[in-house]
This record gives sequence, C-alpha cells and structure tokens, in this order.
Amino acid sequence: MNTPTEPSDLQNRTRLFDLLSEFTANVVLDMVSNAYRTFGKVITSGDALPQLLLPVAESYFNNCVYSAQSRDDEYLNGVFDKMTAIKLDNTNHVVDLINLTVMLTLNCIYALEIRDVLTDDYLTSMKAVKGHVEAILRRYKGLISDLRGCASDHIHVDIPRGEKIFTFSVDKFTQTEKGPVKLSHLSM
Repeated sequence: MNTPTEPSDLQNRTRLFDLLSEFTANVVLDMVSNAYRTFGKVITSGDALPQLLLPVAESYFNNCVYSAQSRDDEYLNGVFDKMTAIKLDNTNHVVDLINLTVMLTLNCIYALEIRDVLTDDYLTSMKAVKGHVEAILRRYKGLISDLRGCASDHIHVDIPRGEKIFTFSVDKFTQTEKGPVKLSHLSM
C-alpha cells in the first residue's frame, strides 16, 4: 500500500503522460517554428506541412535513440531521466518512451489544423500553434491507463549509430479499376 508521501500508480502514470506531452509539444512546436521561419506562413499553413515535417521528425527521433544510448545530449538526458525515474509497474525504458513520443508526434503532425492561426506575426503564431498542439495531446490522455512500463519478456538492444530505427513516409494512393493502388507499386 502507498504511504501518504508515495505517489499512487495513477499519479505516476499521469505525471509520465504530462512529461511525454510536454516533450512532444516542444518537439512539434520546434518543427513548426522551423518550417515557419524557413518556408513562411503560406507554406507552413498548407496541406504539405506533414510531408515537410516527416523527414525532420525521422532524423530527430533516430538521433534521439542514439543520444539516449550514448548519453551525449544533456537536454535529452534530462528529459528522459525525469521520465524513467517515474515508478511504474515494470521497468520504464527510454527507448519505449521515445516510441511513445514518436506516436504522439506523428499524430500531432497529421492533426495540425493551423491554417487559421498562423499570422504574419511569428510569436503570436507560435503561441496559437502551441495551444493547438496541447489540445491535440489532451485527446490522448486516455493512454495514462496503459503506461505500465516494459513487459517482462521485453528486451532492449543498442542500435548502432547510423542504423535507422524509424522511417516515416506518406503513402499515396490512386484509384484504379481494381481499387486503390499505392503509387509506389503502380506500373504502366
């Protein structure tokens, strides 16, 4: 039984979700900010934003895994050390937390509806985007009940630097007489 000073399992899972959400919001906001500064308001508010952000996200999260393994990034060490320090039912491993962050980030990228909140003022735009991203992340608060840590048979292995762990792409389809066909598989 928990002592009065020991947080409950629900409090621990809630705290972990809050940290995952905060980190995810920062990652997505940083990517949108860079897109805004690089491509401007019109391109960043357009339908091509996910295609612009996916390669950045892929590179970032692959590097997150390498940095977590080597512990060569002070910022990431701090973020993930806070998360892994939270007591769950089972071991709380950094690579699993990165996987959760990837899932949340990709869902945010595809749910972004920022066309109407981007203005010519950078700071105002980023405040609006931050609020939007935080609202998207609140939709996933139900994940709290699933945050239990690694299964007992779950094994983690180090990934050699340079080996891709994540590959993100947008599948495009076209309608043919036989139904939808992935464009990468279309032959004439």
